[in-house]
This record gives sequence, C-alpha cells and structure tokens, in this order.
Amino acid sequence: MKLHSVSVAVLAALSSASIGLSAAQAASADPLLQPMAIPGAEVRSQLQRGAKARQLGVRQNNGQNLIIARRTPADKFQPEAGLTGEQQYIVELYGDTVLASSQRQAVAQGEQTQSLKGSMLQAPAVVAAAYQVEQLQADVLQQSATLLGRPLDIAQQYTTVINGFSTRMTQQEATKMAELGAVKRISRVKVYQLATDAGPATDKSR
Repeated sequence: MKLHSVSVAVLAALSSASIGLSAAQAASADPLLQPMAIPGAEVRSQLQRGAKARQLGVRQNNGQNLIIARRTPADKFQPEAGLTGEQQYIVELYGDTVLASSQRQAVAQGEQTQSLKGSMLQAPAVVAAAYQVEQLQADVLQQSATLLGRPLDIAQQYTTVINGFSTRMTQQEATKMAELGAVKRISRVKVYQLATDAGPATDKSR
C-alpha cells in the first residue's frame, strides 16, 4: 500500500514537471508570451530628457497644451465699441518661439537653459529656429491675404520671445483674422497719455 502511494506521488510529480516544461517551451515559441524587454540606461535617459522638454514646453505656454487648448475666434479678439478705421494690432501665433525652441533643445541634450543675447543670437541652431518661425508667419500672412482680400503691411515681426507680428487693419479684418487656426491672440496697440505734463516736482515719492 505504501509502495503504491509512493508510485502515485512520483507519477504526479513527473506529470507536473512535464506540464511546466511544456508551458515554458510554448512561452518561448509564442512571441506574445515573450518576457517584456527592459530598456537600457541610454534609452531611459533619452525618454527622461524628452519628458523634461515636453514639461518645459507646457510651462512656457502658461501650463496649457498647445494642441487641446486652442481658443475660439471670440476668445482671440474682442472688438471695441465705437472704434473705427485702421488700428495697429499685434497678432500672436501658436507655435514655437526662438527662445522656447532653444531651451527645449538644451533640455533634450542635458544642458542648462539660458537666455538668448549677444553672439548667441547668431548661433546656427538659433538662426535655424528663427527661420522656422518666420516661415510659419509667412504662411499665416499668405492665408490672411486670401481671407482679407489684400496683403497686410507688416510693421515688425517678433520671433524671440513671442511668435507674431504687428500690422494695421480694421476691427472687421481683425475679427476675420481670428478665424485662422494658427492665430492665438490679437491685441490692439494702445498708447496711454500722462495725466500731467509737469516735471518731477509733482512726484511725491521722491
């Protein structure tokens, strides 16, 4: 009786081992059951740099995602009552600025971000980023010419800190410009006059 029990136990153990071996062989043969590959240190480092660059991009856009935070035309421009004729406007566009592009590249390469000034503005990477911003602005101006029926005269282009340009147009034209998907904001340039023309003598803080 004892011998029979031992024999049964041995057979059960051998059967379990055989089943386990068959399962292991099936796992190695089936690509869907292969063990997950763990990325190496270099790949993980690249992923971390990419994540930091994306976080920097979000911070520079006031915490908003450029793709999902697009404004409606009514949010981009608010007409002013009683304002007629052409006015000077600053048209700000979605997309990178030279500064944002430069800082994101520095983060991706594990370098310290810094402001752009002096000879740094002539660096090849900075010049290339400025060219891309200017190309985007050229595309928007071409679209606006079709939309408004006339080309806009550009007073100044902005590429370093903001992506945009200043131009003269009417409120009706600004309302149409706000319909372009690449336009982020349209603001009228306002000049504020001092309430007095007296000198520093009226300044009580001194």
